[in-house]
Amino acid sequence: MDKKPFIGQKDRRIVINKKTLLGNTAGERKETLVKITDAWAFMDDLSGGEDVEGKVRALYSRAYVVRWQSELLTEKRLVIVDDERTFEVVYVAEIGRKDHVRLVCKAYE
Repeated sequence: MDKKPFIGQKDRRIVINKKTLLGNTAGERKETLVKITDAWAFMDDLSGGEDVEGKVRALYSRAYVVRWQSELLTEKRLVIVDDERTFEVVYVAEIGRKDHVRLVCKAYE
């Protein structure tokens, strides 16, 4: 979907996070999620399937369209949490001029 969604189509409440490395007092660096924003989003299922590599894995691809925020275009390593499922953002595209942002994600289970 390359067009912006209607307001009624944005019916999913998601949390957009970024992965950052934080150090503790011992000098260890641990990857943690830092919340950027909560957003209402339009969700589009792109594909899904199973893969057998020693055990069965499922791969899901989705795209979320949210209102435009400059941080979403500049930040790297974004993660979306939707209904307790975590998706890694692999591609970010701007729809219109400062109107909406499309976040293409994948998840392994």
